Amino acid sequence: MRVYFAVPGLDETLAALEYFRDKRYADPAWLSLNAEVFKARYAAAARLKEAGDGASAGHGAGQGEAGHGDGAFGARLGQGVCLCDPAALPIDLRMSCDLFGELCSILAGFGTLSRADAAALSAAAKAGSLDTGEMVRAVVRGDGGSVGEMVRAVVRGDGGYVGEMVRAEVRGDGGYVGEMVRAEVRGEVRGDGGYVDGAAAPLHADAATLAWVAENVARVALVGFCRALAPVVEVEGNGVHRCPCCGSEPNLAMLEGEEGRRILKCSLCHTRWEFPRGECPFCRDIKPSAMKFLCYDVEDAHRVYACDSCMRYIRTTDLRKCRNRVVVPEVEALATGYLNDMARKQGYGLPT
Repeated sequence: MRVYFAVPGLDETLAALEYFRDKRYADPAWLSLNAEVFKARYAAAARLKEAGDGASAGHGAGQGEAGHGDGAFGARLGQGVCLCDPAALPIDLRMSCDLFGELCSILAGFGTLSRADAAALSAAAKAGSLDTGEMVRAVVRGDGGSVGEMVRAVVRGDGGYVGEMVRAEVRGDGGYVGEMVRAEVRGEVRGDGGYVDGAAAPLHADAATLAWVAENVARVALVGFCRALAPVVEVEGNGVHRCPCCGSEPNLAMLEGEEGRRILKCSLCHTRWEFPRGECPFCRDIKPSAMKFLCYDVEDAHRVYACDSCMRYIRTTDLRKCRNRVVVPEVEALATGYLNDMARKQGYGLPT
């Protein structure tokens, strides 16, 4: 099955956002905030391109460098795992640091983050006490091995938020923010969400907000890597349920073509891949009796496909009903949060 990778232009993305502005289920402030975030991300990507997709001396590996040998790629493909090895992911540290600060400032401008917290986070990144490169790798890894010790140190009262980040760097278990926010996302499964909330409290910034910032930085960092990989990736058999490039789960499905082919969209990078329509993209169940279809209006292009076996769901856009407007997958995921509420009311959890 085919794997696609395409980054829409900024004008196309902003036009897609505008389509939702007058919809009753869309929050205009949320759309405006994301418009500013897209502008910052695209500007950061443009700066990388102007620099030759490389980092300045002393600022880490270049975005355009593979960081993986052909043998490493072949080995990962042979094992059926994603091609992105977080430890070898090339990251432009200047870009990640600058963009992190810009996104914090945007959040402060919309009242989502206090200006004091935004300034503290930006200063920590510029000072190096918050390693934005490691933060991005932690987002891609999706693991939180050092969260317990970091949080215990905070609870012990041996320092504030930024101070603990510095100590984590000295201990060699950096990536404080990245690890923390990913634990929050997984907290319902691992049961460590409470630790994360406790760690975020000294800075008055909730973990979900910091996760959102970290993931937006990671999206820019992954562009060059995934764009180079997607054309050469072939998904064998009945497809994969995680992104073949970065390994993240999908957060949106799209139905396209007369037959309604199902295309999954990665929740982190811009990769898309085909997946069987009658199969759960999470637990891989194929029993028709386990599959449920939820929507507010059968004529609407947006709906939810849910699985009674794993009680998870995926939001879906039927492109066959979107012929007269610009469709950008990431915008579809941003603007259809109301589908999460509908699924939760029906008892489905862990929304993507």
